[in-house]
Amino acid sequence: MGLKERAVKFMEDKGVPLESVPTVLATFTAAKYFVWVGFLVTGVRFQPVRRLLKRPGPKRLRDNFVRRYPEFYSRNEKRILAGAEVVAKSRWFEPIGRRLTTNQTHAALGLAEGMLCYKVFFPIHAPLTLWVVASAYATGPHDDSMGYIDEYNSLRRISNVESTSLSSEEASEE
Repeated sequence: MGLKERAVKFMEDKGVPLESVPTVLATFTAAKYFVWVGFLVTGVRFQPVRRLLKRPGPKRLRDNFVRRYPEFYSRNEKRILAGAEVVAKSRWFEPIGRRLTTNQTHAALGLAEGMLCYKVFFPIHAPLTLWVVASAYATGPHDDSMGYIDEYNSLRRISNVESTSLSSEEASEE
């Protein structure tokens, strides 16, 4: 079964109405970009890959790799640092790097780390995001419960009725 068929089956199983599928997909796309920005900001702020490589276990693995392939490591390290320097000095990135951190090169490397983490964790956060979005728009066919959006709208209507009736009661008292 292909990806499209699995996605359609998932939406049907969740109880997403057919007319809500484009809205679900658009919301998923928007949520995916919010998650992406979150990973980028986390990469710049916390530098997770560099912190991980400073821990004893991963540091030992990295040191073994450097010993085994020294020229490969140094060549790619220089290439990556040169690329980060170019990005840090670009007219598009310089204001962002200045706002986020004092060292633009570290900010450029942090963005690369955030992108790497986004891609590594994509198999985890993409289905989770789709599940959350589909759950928000779902109206299950087997149960009488409403989807989160419908429930929120019905609660809003109730609160508007109560506030309208309260204001009309206050007006009648005067």
